[in-house]
Amino acid sequence: MQRCLSGDPDVAHANHIESTQPAADRQAGRPAAQTRGEWRRAANRTVALGPSDECAVIGKFQGDTGPFRQSLAERAGEFTKYGDMAQAAGGTHHRFGAGDGFVVVDERESAEQFQQFLSSPGLQAFIGSTGAEPAPPEMTVCEAVASPDQY
Repeated sequence: MQRCLSGDPDVAHANHIESTQPAADRQAGRPAAQTRGEWRRAANRTVALGPSDECAVIGKFQGDTGPFRQSLAERAGEFTKYGDMAQAAGGTHHRFGAGDGFVVVDERESAEQFQQFLSSPGLQAFIGSTGAEPAPPEMTVCEAVASPDQY
């Protein structure tokens, strides 16, 4: 895969079983965790070779985390509905954090997709009803990059 992403035209004619046999021989008899670690590092190197047009978006909302945490349990269906809508609109990863207010971390195909999704009046009303203050969130947008330590 790494040779393919690097543009090596000979990879199309390679015997893929034969070409991976030395790695299999090297891993024979080792602890499974060591082999998995090697596979993970190889996979991360491969991902890093591919294009990364995705962006990471971090939104920090001021508000009361009590109602927010309660809404996660009591309004799970609504969260699921908006999660499904986010995926349909280009979202690839999503996670919340709670502390001083709450944080959402999303990965998207583009920052514009996130802004368009977040501008929905229905979504804004939902966010407000979960404990967020009516002020706009503090937003950080950056390129999502692969790294060898990612999991």
